[in-house]
Amino acid sequence: MIYFFNKPQPHGGPGSFHTRFIEYLDTTQIPYTFNFNNFKSIDCALIVNGTNKVFHFFVLLLKKKRVVFRVDGVSTNISYFRHPLTLFRAIYYDICTLLFLAFSDIVVFQSHFIKHQWSFISPIFLHKYIIIYNPLPLRSYNPTPPVRNEIDLLSVEGNLKGSFARKLFHDFPSSLKLVHIGDITDSHLLRLVSSSDSVSTLGRRSRKFVLDFLSSKSWIYICLEDFPPCPNSVIECLAAGIPIIGLNEGSLPFIVGNAGILMPRSILLSSSEEFKYYILSSVNKIKSNYSLYSRLAFQQSKIFDRELIFQSYVDALYN
Repeated sequence: MIYFFNKPQPHGGPGSFHTRFIEYLDTTQIPYTFNFNNFKSIDCALIVNGTNKVFHFFVLLLKKKRVVFRVDGVSTNISYFRHPLTLFRAIYYDICTLLFLAFSDIVVFQSHFIKHQWSFISPIFLHKYIIIYNPLPLRSYNPTPPVRNEIDLLSVEGNLKGSFARKLFHDFPSSLKLVHIGDITDSHLLRLVSSSDSVSTLGRRSRKFVLDFLSSKSWIYICLEDFPPCPNSVIECLAAGIPIIGLNEGSLPFIVGNAGILMPRSILLSSSEEFKYYILSSVNKIKSNYSLYSRLAFQQSKIFDRELIFQSYVDALYN
């Protein structure tokens, strides 16, 4: 039986790793529990980044139960926490993370980029680790969306922010159209979007809406996140046959592969005209070979197939 330290958090939504893993286990004969009182039946445990149940962790280790720790983020930037209580929580969270990194049987990093971000930890602590990317239920996606003459840009971000987003909306080519799905809490970005005739925002929508929207026409997805750790939205677009544009940073080089165009971060320092040229040339290159890029996108998405990914987790937990 697999023990989960916490139940899936509501804000994670149906697309979160935790929820998807539970859904996968429900299709198998593998039992799981969230109740530590079932200790005698527990064979192994999975820590999803964010728990603070250190006592449970060390009890499992003392009883020779296999523990796998999944890391899906980087260490907390305590400069964001000004209130003493939230500052303490941030520090305590990082201390728990270091303990889990040091003593878990296996550490699973969500991407090569996240592993690199934790490279300041001595190899002595990271004695055994593997890298497993986010899972995707490929059967839920249409790999051949209908091709239209007009191919617009699409972005899906839970909370739009960052230097790339600001640069793009400030110097967005007027000949292009972009549809954004998600929240915009940054007041500067909100002003830029509101004053643009080329950018429209639909606000936060349900997961079902987003999946249906992906197949509503042919899109080019533009990833606006700075140094993305492992964006689900990019993987989902690949599965829908949608090519990707973004910056050549974070986990995008591995995730996107040849299924799009990644630009150097130095373009953020370029002039307005140079930046527009970068964006337009990337969009036009994909448009001129859209069918090829679409096939490459779906092919690339296969490495994130849910069955393969979750079987890797099961192997890590039981082997």
